[in-house]
Amino acid sequence: MNYVIASFPRSGNHLVRYIIEYITDRPTLGDGDDKWSRTVDGPILKRIDENYKYSNNTPIAVKRHVIKEIDKGSKAIFIFRNPVECIIKHYLHSQSLQSLHNPDNPYLLSLIDMYENLVGYYLDNQFFKDDLYIPFESLVFSEEKVLDIINSIATILPPKSIKKIRLNDILSSFNVHFEKSKGIYELIDTTDHAEHENFWREKIAQEDNNLSMKIYSKIYRNESLWKEFENASK
Repeated sequence: MNYVIASFPRSGNHLVRYIIEYITDRPTLGDGDDKWSRTVDGPILKRIDENYKYSNNTPIAVKRHVIKEIDKGSKAIFIFRNPVECIIKHYLHSQSLQSLHNPDNPYLLSLIDMYENLVGYYLDNQFFKDDLYIPFESLVFSEEKVLDIINSIATILPPKSIKKIRLNDILSSFNVHFEKSKGIYELIDTTDHAEHENFWREKIAQEDNNLSMKIYSKIYRNESLWKEFENASK
C-alpha cells in the first residue's frame, strides 16, 4: 500500500478517502480490509455505487487507527480532531445524550481508555514529523481551506494519477454521490451529531453545568497527555 490514512475514530477519514479516490480514481481500503472485502470497510465510491469502475483497481491507500507492520515505508496522512470531541461524537453515535447523565457509565470510560491509548501511541511514534497533517475542522467547516487541503493531499500522491483539481467539481461530485445540497459539509450527520466543534459541549453545559464538569473531568483525567499530543500536532 502506498499511503496510510491515520486518525482517531470519528475524525473524518471517510472524507479524506473520498477525496483521494476522487482525484486518483483508485480505491482506498478500510482498517482490516487489506484484501478489499467490501463487507468490512471497502472502497468509498464502490460503497456509494456498486457499479462504479475505477480507472486503476490497485488500492492506493488504507485507513488505520494504529499503524501495522505491513504499513512501514508508506507515506502517512494524519487527520487530527480534538480527542475530547471525538470521544463525545463516538459516544453519541450509538448512545443517547440522556445516558451521559451517568458519566461513570462503562461505555464512556472504555472510549476514554481507547483514545488515551491512541494518543500515547501517536506520541510514542513521533507521528507528526514527516507526514501530512490535516485539521478536521478546516476540512469540514472552512470552505476557504478545503481546496488548500485537497491540493496538499494531491502533492504527495503520484502525479500521473491525479485529475485536475477544481473545488466546484469536487463539491458537485459530493452533492451527486451523497444526494445532499451542501456538498462536503453535509457528510457530517448534523441531525444526530455535532453541527460544529463545540455543539455537544455547549448543549451539555446548557442542560446541567455540573454534568458538563463531571463529563469533562472524566475525559480530561489525563489532560497532560492530551495537551502534549495537541502541541505535537500543531
